[in-house]
Amino acid sequence: MPLTVQVLPIMVGGKPQGLAPKRRIDAELLATLKPGAYKAKISKLRSIKADRLYHKAIEVAADNWPEGEEPEPKGDKELLRAWLQCKAGPNWRKSADFPWDTRHSAIFLIEHLVGEGRYAFTERIDTDQGPKFRVHVPLSINHDNMDDEEFQPLRSAVLEMLEEKFGCTALELVAHGEAA
Repeated sequence: MPLTVQVLPIMVGGKPQGLAPKRRIDAELLATLKPGAYKAKISKLRSIKADRLYHKAIEVAADNWPEGEEPEPKGDKELLRAWLQCKAGPNWRKSADFPWDTRHSAIFLIEHLVGEGRYAFTERIDTDQGPKFRVHVPLSINHDNMDDEEFQPLRSAVLEMLEEKFGCTALELVAHGEAA
């Protein structure tokens, strides 16, 4: 079971010389561990500022999404977040293809997922074997446990899509939403 301990760099002459526990509870936890018996992964905590921008940009986009364009969130930021996550790439979704003539079976699957409170998105794709009906389901992601290295590719892809859709930076999109 992974343990999370917050640490701060020990700076000497402006250069990092090691790590020290950030809080007393972190120091107490580290004191209980046997030296050499554990693997450590040191990762950068996610930027609170960047996280706020990510979530606020999705919220503003959901409220200002162009009418008639997929996925038509109509203010539903969770629907838009799930759709953007699927569009961000295969690391963030599961996909399944169905022959075009059996798409009604796929629709049954979609209705089942939606009934469970999940999202599913579809598209038609053309292949050498003929048209296919593709269903994308966003993966369940525990955002709270992702460090910056894990979250950065998703955040970048989503903000890039929003910037392309609205023709402005994510910061400008959020500023526009707050001014409205």
